[in-house]
Amino acid sequence: MFLESLIYGALLGLVVGTLTEVSLGAREILFSQSKINSLVLSLGAGIYEEFVFRFLLITGIFWILKKTLRNKFVIYTIAFFLSSLFFSLFHYLELFNEPFQVNSFLFRFTAGSVFAIIFIFRGYGIAAYSHSLYNILLMFR
Repeated sequence: MFLESLIYGALLGLVVGTLTEVSLGAREILFSQSKINSLVLSLGAGIYEEFVFRFLLITGIFWILKKTLRNKFVIYTIAFFLSSLFFSLFHYLELFNEPFQVNSFLFRFTAGSVFAIIFIFRGYGIAAYSHSLYNILLMFR
């Protein structure tokens, strides 16, 4: 489980980061805190954000929509899109004091999409570990 998550976390940084940089000329935001603070934030963000945006949101949307829609692909597509959208928008709350930028929004939306795919096909544990390990790998970039 750890090794699989490490591979996903590393690939996310390599593939999504490169695609974002090439297509938008953007680089993801690096941590500005101390390494210890960043480590704690990385672990917590992976666990918390995956719980809220993937486990609760995707599962909740799926549960609500399955009462009216029969096509699971359509339901998962809607849940996938909304969880990625809200994940990206979450980072612009006043709490984080970060101005909205298209580059970082698209990067986070894409990253959220990757984590949503991991969650749907591999589950919460792999998604949370992948997210946490991605954040940790980002510290050493």
